[in-house]
Amino acid sequence: MLSIGFRNLEDFTNRLAKVPLRFHPGDAYAYGFSTDVLGRVIEVVTGETHGKSAVSCMLGLGAVEDDNGVLQKAGDAHGTRP
Repeated sequence: MLSIGFRNLEDFTNRLAKVPLRFHPGDAYAYGFSTDVLGRVIEVVTGETHGKSAVSCMLGLGAVEDDNGVLQKAGDAHGTRP
């Protein structure tokens, strides 16, 4: 979805915030973008991209990716794979 005219979640959510609701609340239901907006909230809170945060969360707290793309646990300066 983001590949269609949006650079990233920040761009998408900034544009989405300007779009009026399709219906008055309670009148009808349409699938929304709440998971995308939540992804942006995660980016702002963690300071990481949503993808990087998701990987860290799935691998357990403290798992981070260094500049070489090697996953390592926080504090592991040797760059070994966990």
